Amino acid sequence: MRKYKSRLEKWKEPIRVPCAYNTIDDIEFSNFLKNRSQLNFEDRKITYDEMIGASKELIFDIRDGKPVFICINITLDTYKFDLVISEGWQTVPDEMNQEEIDEHVVSTLARASMQSVPVYPNTEECEPILAQYYEELVINGFLANNSDGTKVRLINTDSPKEKIKDIKYLLSRDVSIDMNPAELAIIKKVAKETFSKLSQAEKVLLNLTQGINEFSEILNDTERNEREIQNCLKNNPILFGLEYIRVIPEHRLGSEYIIDYGLEKYSGNFDVVELESSNLSLYNRKGDPSSYLVHAEQQVIDWLAWIELNSPYAQTKLPGISSPKGFVIIGRSHGMSEDLSKKLKWRNITFGDRMQILTYDDLLNRAINILNILQQEKN
Repeated sequence: MRKYKSRLEKWKEPIRVPCAYNTIDDIEFSNFLKNRSQLNFEDRKITYDEMIGASKELIFDIRDGKPVFICINITLDTYKFDLVISEGWQTVPDEMNQEEIDEHVVSTLARASMQSVPVYPNTEECEPILAQYYEELVINGFLANNSDGTKVRLINTDSPKEKIKDIKYLLSRDVSIDMNPAELAIIKKVAKETFSKLSQAEKVLLNLTQGINEFSEILNDTERNEREIQNCLKNNPILFGLEYIRVIPEHRLGSEYIIDYGLEKYSGNFDVVELESSNLSLYNRKGDPSSYLVHAEQQVIDWLAWIELNSPYAQTKLPGISSPKGFVIIGRSHGMSEDLSKKLKWRNITFGDRMQILTYDDLLNRAINILNILQQEKN
C-alpha cells in the first residue's frame, strides 16, 4: 500500500468509477438527460450541512496560518456517466476574525460528526491542531443558529466532556467501535502529553498494563484471530519481559531460515521466538509431545545453531546478537492436566537457559505476575 506525504496527495488524481443505475425507467431517464441543459439548478440553494453530508471526507489543513477544510466529493460526469471522486470546495476564512474562525472550525467538525463524514488531518503537523479543535467540541460543544437568528450552544448528551483529557478514560474505551480520524488525533495528543509527564517506572507500568489488557481480550475472544494475537505481541514487546524494547518480525537468517520474531533487548542483544497457533496441542492423547511442539522446538534449535556457527554474519544483520535464548509460544494451558503441566515444566528445565516453551496463557500470566510485582514495589 502506497504511503502518502499528505492526505491531499492521495486525491491528487481524480478517481473515476462507472455509475450503476436501474434501467427500468430507461425512457424517463433518457428524457431527463436530454433536457438536463434546460434544468435550472441556480434556484436550488445547497446548505452548508448538505455540502458536508455529500462529501466523502473532509481534510483539515493550515494555509497561510489559517485552518481550512477541503472537501473530497463525488460528482457525476453526465457525458461519460462516471462518478468522479476528487478535491472539491474548500472553506475560505479570509474575512473572519480569529474567534469566528475557531467557531467555524468547531461547528464544521460537529456537522461532519453528525453526518458520519470523517475529517482527516492533511499532514502530521496539522494533527495536534485538529485534536485541539476536536477537544473544544467534545468539552464545550458548538454554536448553532437558533430559529430566531440568535446563537445557541449545543453539546452532545453522550459527550465525555473533560474526561476526554484523561488517558485512563481513553484506554478504557471499547476498541471494537470505530473511531473517526479527529478522535484518533485527540487520543494521540492526550497520550503524548500524559506520557511526557510520567516517570520511566510509570511508563513501564502503563505500557505493561495496556499490553496485558489487549492480549487478554484477544485470547478470551471466542473467535480469536491468530493474526490479531501476532500483531498484539509485535506491538507489545514488553509482554515477553521488561528487558525487551522492540520486536523484529520475520527476520531472515542467511538463505536457510526465517525467524518469526527477533526480540531486541535494552542491552542490544537479541532473543528469538517461534510462534505457533494458539489452537495447537502440546501433547497427544498418549501424553507424548505433539508433532507441532517437536517441530517448533527443532526450528528454534536450528536457529540457535546457525547463529552460533555464523556469528559474525548474523551480527551484520542484528548487531549485538550473541548466544540468544529461544522461545516457543504454542497452544493454551486450559484443559492441560496437572501431569502434562509437570511434563512441560521438566521439559523447560531440560532445555535450561537456551530455550523455553510457553503457552499463550503462560506468556500472559508471566506478564501479569511482573505487573503485580511492579505495583507492589511502587506502593
